[in-house]
Formats: sequence, C-alpha cells, structure tokens
Amino acid sequence: MNRKKFVQSSLERLMNDSDVQKYFSPDLTKEEKERTVSYLSNILADTYDTTVKGYFENKGLSSYVSTFLRWTGAAEDAIGTYLFWAMGGAGFVAKTAGVGSKSLADYLDNRHYEKYKSQDAKDSYITKDGMLIASEGLLERAASYDPGIIGGIASLADLIRGTAKYDTKVIARGFYDAKDEFLKKMQGYQAQKMPKIIPLERFRNSVYTEPVTPVFTPAEERKLAA
Repeated sequence: MNRKKFVQSSLERLMNDSDVQKYFSPDLTKEEKERTVSYLSNILADTYDTTVKGYFENKGLSSYVSTFLRWTGAAEDAIGTYLFWAMGGAGFVAKTAGVGSKSLADYLDNRHYEKYKSQDAKDSYITKDGMLIASEGLLERAASYDPGIIGGIASLADLIRGTAKYDTKVIARGFYDAKDEFLKKMQGYQAQKMPKIIPLERFRNSVYTEPVTPVFTPAEERKLAA
C-alpha cells in the first residue's frame, strides 16, 4: 500500500468515525471544513511515513517468495483433493505438502512483520504478536484436509487472507495512530478557543474594597456614647 491509497482509504473511514465527526459540525463554513479535512489528510500522510511506510516498502524478495509459496500450497491442496478421491492416502501427502508451503510463507511474512510492528504497549490491542497472527489460520489449515467442499473453501480462504492478515494489522495501527493524533490536536485547539472566566476580584479597586475606619469629632463621639 502506498501513501496515496492509505490516505484516501483512511480518510474515508475517519470521516465516518463518530469521534472525528464531532469536529465537523454543521456550523463550520465550507472553508473551515476544507481546512480541517486537509489537516487530517496531512496527519495521515505523516503517519504513513512513520508507521506504515517501512513495512510496505521494504518487503523485498521474501514477499514474492511468500506469494509463490501460498499459491503453491493452494495448488497442492487442489491436487490433494483429487488424489484423495483417486488414490486415497496419496491425497493426504499432497495436502500435507500444501500446509507446509503455506506455513513457510507465514514464517517469511511473520519475520518481516516483527521488524516493523509497534513495541508500544498502548498498541497491543492492534499490533499482535506475529506468531499469534499466523495461528489465526490454523482452523483453515486443518479444514483444508477435508476432500470435499469444506476443504476447498478453507483452502481458498487461507489463500485470500495470506499476507493480508499481517498487512491489515499494520494499516490498522497507522489508522489509529492518525486518529489519536488528530483528536489530541483538535482538543488542544478547542481548549485555546474556549472563553476564560476571569474572577471579579481582578477588577476590584483595592482602595474601595479595603475596610474603612470611621472618624468622628469628640462632640460626635460623646453624642454617640450618650
């Protein structure tokens, strides 16, 4: 995924996010809305550079090898299904070879993912351990041994998910990082715009607020004392 695609797809999702929509009230003018959208796009672009870019742009040869292994595994699954019906036990061998090919592809993708996954504890709900991601396909791998429709569907699902199960975790982390950054910036901006309440004491003249001791003449004091 390149920067342009990441920004476009993430921007569309963010514009429909309830937390972000608070900052796009109907009171905004067209110019204000355009500026806010542009600001959000810039945050997404920066997040791509810091969070997503390294993973996608440094896949290298292992990515091609992984893709080849996944398609090889799918082909071995198909051959295994045929052999199950034609020769029985030979189909099991072919399907086992398919599982091996796909597992090796997971190993290559996992090794690359671990290089770029977030080490920040706050991202743990997004950035899973690579082996945990790989284990998400165990049920599909087991089901692929079935020589019927279930096995075919499982094998196809495994192929479709493939490397994407790692890619989506990286994209999700970039998305949420950008969202958090936008919300923090907007909350700070709104806090600056909020009117400040200044205590009335600051406007009082101390000359008029300090207690005044009354002064009486001796005659007035005798009269008050009477």
